[in-house]
Amino acid sequence: MPLVSTLSSHNYTCHLAPLASTGQPGSATSPSMKDDVAAIRSVVQKVVEQDGGTEVLMVLHSAGGFLGSMAIEGLSVNERKAAGGQRGGVRRLVFVAGAVWEEGFRHGPLPFFEYRVSPGLPFSSFYLVFSQSLSLHHFPRRGRKS
Repeated sequence: MPLVSTLSSHNYTCHLAPLASTGQPGSATSPSMKDDVAAIRSVVQKVVEQDGGTEVLMVLHSAGGFLGSMAIEGLSVNERKAAGGQRGGVRRLVFVAGAVWEEGFRHGPLPFFEYRVSPGLPFSSFYLVFSQSLSLHHFPRRGRKS
């Protein structure tokens, strides 16, 4: 993990939360997003409660943005302080190519994703469709290579 190696070389303690649903489509246990949230929460809660209260900066990549945001409910520095003066908690979130939405948000079809139902399989697939008209339209023409 290049990011973990870099941060560790600067004396930051790093913890990873393995996601149960990653790379396991069709597994017998069918782990879900809820399992991922629980795994992240378990790691963060242990770190937050270390040494009488540790402050945490979370780096969240891709889907980790909304999974991590869900997992830390009640674990922020302010929430822990308000709930009986507990020390420690999540101080900051860093999103790397990630996103977070309001609770209950549902989105419809997006112009930059293809979504395919996989008949006979226990999962569906979606993938990013790169289109110059969708991704570069807001940049000035000068400096573009095409």
